[in-house]
Amino acid sequence: MSGAQHRALAQGMIAPARAQAGKVVLKYAMALFGQAALSLFHFGLNVVLVRRFEPHDYGVFALAFVAAMMGGALTNALAGTPVSVYTPGLSRRAPRLYLETLLSTVNVALVGGVLLITLLTTLAMHFPARTMFAFSAFVALYSARQYSRSFGFARRVPHVVLSGDLAYIAVSLLLVAMAGWSGASLDLTLVLGALALGNLVAIGLELRLLTGGRLRLLGWRSLRRYGDIWRQSRWALIGAVTTLIASQAHSFIVSVVSGPAAYAPLAAGFVLFGPVRIGLQSWLSVMRPELSIAVARRDRSLLQRIQKTSTVIMVAGMALFGAALYLFWGPIDAFLYASRYSDAPMGWIVAGWCAVTLFTTLVATPSGVLQSCKAFRVLAMGTVYGAMLSLLAVAALVLALGPLYSLLGILLAEAFLAGYLALAVNREVAGRW
Repeated sequence: MSGAQHRALAQGMIAPARAQAGKVVLKYAMALFGQAALSLFHFGLNVVLVRRFEPHDYGVFALAFVAAMMGGALTNALAGTPVSVYTPGLSRRAPRLYLETLLSTVNVALVGGVLLITLLTTLAMHFPARTMFAFSAFVALYSARQYSRSFGFARRVPHVVLSGDLAYIAVSLLLVAMAGWSGASLDLTLVLGALALGNLVAIGLELRLLTGGRLRLLGWRSLRRYGDIWRQSRWALIGAVTTLIASQAHSFIVSVVSGPAAYAPLAAGFVLFGPVRIGLQSWLSVMRPELSIAVARRDRSLLQRIQKTSTVIMVAGMALFGAALYLFWGPIDAFLYASRYSDAPMGWIVAGWCAVTLFTTLVATPSGVLQSCKAFRVLAMGTVYGAMLSLLAVAALVLALGPLYSLLGILLAEAFLAGYLALAVNREVAGRW
């Protein structure tokens, strides 16, 4: 074979690889744009509410997001993650459609359970009726949308998810703006209700684009066929719930022990780190199906390359973000916190969240790799240990030193989990190949 032929053959092999890499980058860019838009919207909303709500109301608003994340963790573990890791590798259309239908049915049942539990919990907490219904509707619909987003990413059509993200933002903003124009006050019930309706519209749009409006659900007896997935997804559920406990234990402990007003400064300090968490979610949403395909093809080098590249990028990005916060802390504090939280040590609170988020970035990549390997039990055991450590540390610190020191317990749990998962991934990959 001549040199020209060799070069032509090499170019023929390189071009498809470049095209595939370009598609992955484009998918991530669309997902990141959608998540960035969500992050900017939630950040702007939190900035407005931190400045306008009394600490008690803002504490309840922040608690609604914590409850929504817990509901979303449930639906994501039992329906969203399975649709992301089981369906992309199915080449035949009929089995894939059946599995999507089964998981959609499971998700409907889960969302109903989330709604009921939230209603009972807010009733026990003596919330006013309007707040109780708005709070519960937001939590349930936020949880439901985690599945429709995972469905879109599993189909590898992130532009559909982007459409849902933009619809959610537009509808929520429109409802809040219309209330403002009509002279209504910007209260807790109105904001949570607007976010709930925004999620509902986004879900409808995404499912319409994904299924053409022909999404069917199975009969309840068919849920018995979920048993094979349950053997793995139950560990995903344990992992998801305990991950939230490890990172959010302070939310409920501080709120129960000291009240929502004591939790408000911690929640306000976390506002600045929402964009970082959104970036991590974007990576997991897009790359989990890609990693699942790599696992199916036994491509160890791709798994390791993604893991190393992601870790370097995430740590570097977090370092730059922390440096920017340090340099511009004066104007940030004056604009965001001075009017409502002048008595709280917001600088130390933000520094604590910065340290916690650094370890959270180190957890994201190995977590995604283990999910793609369907090593849910391995992942769950790490988060179980982290949750136990977080609960014990946070409870002890809150009771002994006060609410502000609860961040040290979260930091300890996140650092432990980062180290545990790094070792677990190395053992899992080495054991498989």
